[in-house]
Amino acid sequence: MSRPLNVGLIGLGTVGSQVADRMLSWGPQLSRRAGVELCLKRVLVRDLAKRRPIEISPDLLTTDASQILDDPSVEVLIEVAGGDEPMRSYIEHAIQSGKHVITANKVVMAKHGPELLDQAAEKNVDVYFEAAVGGGIPLISAFRTDLQANRIERVSAVINGTTNYVLGRMASTGQAMSDAVREAQEAGYAEADPTDDIGGYDATYKLAILASIAYEIKVGPGEIYREGIDGIEPVDFRYARELGYAIKLIAHTQRHPGRIEARVHPA
Repeated sequence: MSRPLNVGLIGLGTVGSQVADRMLSWGPQLSRRAGVELCLKRVLVRDLAKRRPIEISPDLLTTDASQILDDPSVEVLIEVAGGDEPMRSYIEHAIQSGKHVITANKVVMAKHGPELLDQAAEKNVDVYFEAAVGGGIPLISAFRTDLQANRIERVSAVINGTTNYVLGRMASTGQAMSDAVREAQEAGYAEADPTDDIGGYDATYKLAILASIAYEIKVGPGEIYREGIDGIEPVDFRYARELGYAIKLIAHTQRHPGRIEARVHPA
C-alpha cells in the first residue's frame, strides 16, 4: 500500500463524530477498500473542552483552521460543520491549496456550488457533495455522470425527511404539528430548532443544488418560491383523505422555453 492519505475534518458534531469514529475504528478495513491508508490528521472544533460522543485523542483536535488548510500534508478536507461562512471560505481555501473536498454542506453548495466547482476544475481537484442531498441516495452522482447523455426536463421530489415524518404523523394520528415536531425531535429526526425544515429552507437548498446540476446553470435558493408546512392543520388531512390524496412538502423544478421553474411548497 502506498503512503498514507492524510485527511482533515471540520466539524465533530452528530455527523462529524460518526465520520471520525468510522475512520479511527474501521481504519484498516476502509484503507483496504480504498486501496490507500487513510489517516485522520486533524479535526477542527469550536471548543476543545467540550465532551465528545466518541473517544478521540485531544492531540487530533484544534481550533485553528490553518492547521488543516495550510498543512500541505493534508490532501483531503471533509467538511461537515454546516452553514455558510466561514465554511465557504474554508472550502475555497482548501481548493486553492490543491486539496480535494468532501462536504455535506447544502447551504454552501446551493449558494456557491457552481463557483466552487469551477475553481476545483481549474486546480484539478475534486469536490464531492453527495451527502448534501438525499443522504445515502446517490442523486448527485447520477445527475453528474449516469444521466450526462440525457436532457433533464423536470425534477419532483420529497427531499426533506423531517417534514415527511411530521406530516406522516399528523396524517396517521390527527395530532397537532407542534406535537408531531416534538415527537420527531425526541426520535432524532428533527433539530432542536426545526425552522429550516418546517419553513422549507432545507428543501429549497437541496432543490437549488439539483436544479443547478440538472440544467447546468446556477439556480440560487433565493430564486426559488418557498412555502413551508407551518400553515398545515390537522383538518387539512381529513379534506385530503376525502379527495384521495396525502399531503407532502414537494420540491419541484421544470425546464420551460427561456426560463426555469423552481418551487417548494406543500401539496
